[in-house]
Amino acid sequence: FSLIGTFITRSGLLTSVHAFANDPERGMVLLFILAVFMMAGLILFVVRAGTMQARGVFGLASRETMLVINNVLLAVAAFIVFVGTLWPLVAEMFFDRKLTVGAP
Repeated sequence: FSLIGTFITRSGLLTSVHAFANDPERGMVLLFILAVFMMAGLILFVVRAGTMQARGVFGLASRETMLVINNVLLAVAAFIVFVGTLWPLVAEMFFDRKLTVGAP
């Protein structure tokens, strides 16, 4: 998510108080770097997926269950932040409304 945030801010998709100078090439380079990291992760997953084996069912109050619950909660929180960050772009593209965050 930090690479996506860097791409959104530095490419000029979203402007903020901490925005940088607009440079169209910078956005494309950051998008390329993001794609490279995503492809590397997917390739690593595909290569190692065959070596993983299930080790059985774990209990309801086990460490593994708590880790799964933790991961789900963190993923939901990350998704909420992601949607909240990109919602002004979506609203402007599809609903013709310019949204800002701040004092009215």
